[in-house]
This record gives sequence, structure tokens and C-alpha cells, in this order.
Amino acid sequence: MKKSKASFILTLVLMLSLIIAPVTQAMEDRTIDQDELLVVDENNVINYNELRTDTIQRLSETELQKLKDKIVSDYINRNPDAVLKIPLTDAQMRKVTKQKETNIEELILRKQIQLDKQSKVESLNIDTYNKFSTNQVFPRANAGFSVVSDISNRTKANFGTDGTGWADAKSDYQCPGGIGSGYAISSIGLVVPVTGSGSSKALVTIQGLYNGYMQVAGVTSGNFNFHAYTSVDVDIYEVNPSTGALISLVATSNIYSNGFVLSVLPNSFGGNISETLMPTLYAGKTYYFAITAYTESEMPWYDVFCWATADMYDDSANGASGGEGVDFTSVQITLL
Repeated sequence: MKKSKASFILTLVLMLSLIIAPVTQAMEDRTIDQDELLVVDENNVINYNELRTDTIQRLSETELQKLKDKIVSDYINRNPDAVLKIPLTDAQMRKVTKQKETNIEELILRKQIQLDKQSKVESLNIDTYNKFSTNQVFPRANAGFSVVSDISNRTKANFGTDGTGWADAKSDYQCPGGIGSGYAISSIGLVVPVTGSGSSKALVTIQGLYNGYMQVAGVTSGNFNFHAYTSVDVDIYEVNPSTGALISLVATSNIYSNGFVLSVLPNSFGGNISETLMPTLYAGKTYYFAITAYTESEMPWYDVFCWATADMYDDSANGASGGEGVDFTSVQITLL
């Protein structure tokens, strides 16, 4: 009798589980469709208990940005006297800048940067060029490259020669759901073969625009183990004309370099570029005159939702001239 009763109870439990399972699955399916309401409800209140990896990863970019904006607003309202921005120290800036230089040097040594020449390449003849008279102006880019160190939802970079040329880069890490660190490099510029004989000093003016922002924020702020960093440089590289691989850095100048361990509000930056370098150009060599954007951010594990973003990427158009990123305008060369 006891054995029969136990068998009956077991059978009843199995039947109930078969009935309840589809209902539970349906509830889970409805939850997936309502992730945004789980996180920010109809009263515009955040349910912090729902800030889990699975919930956050199902949000669209628009929903995620809305959540971040709401978290920042709530944080400022709760902490009206809080420090909202802390830049990297001089020592930290030296460290991330050195790491940037090392990353690029290693890529060149491994021949992992190869230019994508997308339009006509004009040459510069040292022998026939009328020195000191007028600048030779190259009014649009014809090449570029982009390199990332991590998966596309954390680091991304792109470039194009449409218009006069553009380059975009972004590093974006968050916890939970995207911890780690990584960089993105994007460059746009002009490949010019130098013909004739001998060599000549030259004044090379590279012009363009740059825009972007950095943000290091979260539900709570004050953990200084994460950061965002961005730099913009004008560069001259020697290039292998057959493969497009960068051979060596001939000259460089930094236009913008900054970083933060805390920036509750997005820290926007931007400006015009008109930088003159004075390299020696050699006949028989090919050069790449460029503007290069570099972004890097780091987000280790932390016990609340937070993020570190270095953004020079025009998300609205999936990369394009104008907006965030780098726009190339021209290169002017005067032989001396």
C-alpha cells in the first residue's frame, strides 16, 4: 500500500511538471521581450536586482544607452556633491601612452598592418618638383587601415576613402557582460610614392578634424582600477609598395591624448588638425601620410554595473565622415 501510494505521488509530480514547464517557458519568453521594462520600469525606476549579465546582454544598443543615461542621472541625484571626473595621473598617462606605442610597434614588426589602397595613388617626383614655389596639395585620402585587439562588441574600428576620407575607432567594456581590456586603431591618409633621385627635406602639413568622447561610470563610482584612454596622432610611415605593409615610423606628432579613471558624464573632445612635420623624403621609397585614432579601455570584474568607454566611432552611420571619429582633409607637401 505504501509503495503504491508513493508511485501515485511520483506520477502526479511528473504530470504537474509537464503542465507547468510550458507555462514557465512562456513566462521566460515574455521576459525576453520585456527586458527593458525589467531594468527600467514604466515609472522610470531602475530595478537594480535585474542588472545581471543575461539581462544586460539582451538589451539593444538603444536600450543599453538609455539604461546608462538613467544610471548616471540617478547617481548624480543621489550624490550631488560627488566628484564627477578624475583624469589619469601623469604616471598613468605615461603608462598607457607607452603601451599604445608598443602595440603599434609590435604590429609593424609582425607586418600585421597592411594598407588598403582604395583609390588612385599619385607620385611626387623630387627632380621635377618646383621647390619653394607652391605646396603640392593632395585633397583626399587614398588608403587606410584598422586593427582591433578584441571581439567586435568590445573593440571596433573602420575607415573609408569616400568623401575626403574618415577613420573610426571604439573601445567599450562593461561589467557584468564584457570585462577585460582592449584597443582599437583606425588610420586614414595618403600613400605617395617618391620618384626621381636623391632625397629632400620636406614640410608636410596634414589637415583634418577629430571628435569623440570618453565615459567611465556606473551604479557606484570610486573603483580606480578601470579607465578609458584616447589619442589622435598625425603620422608618416614608410610603406612597402608591393604589399602595403608599414615598414617604419618616419615622423609623428600627437594632436590629442587624454584618459580618465572616472568620468560620470561623457567627456567630449574634438578639434581641427593642421600639423606640420619635417621629414626627409627619399626617392624610390613610398610614404603614408596619415591621421590615426587610438582608443583603449579597461574594465575588470566589479560587483555592480559599470562601464569604461573610449568612443571615436560614428555608430549612427556605421562609420562615415562627419560625427565622431577622424576626418581627413588634405596633405600639403613642400620640398625644401
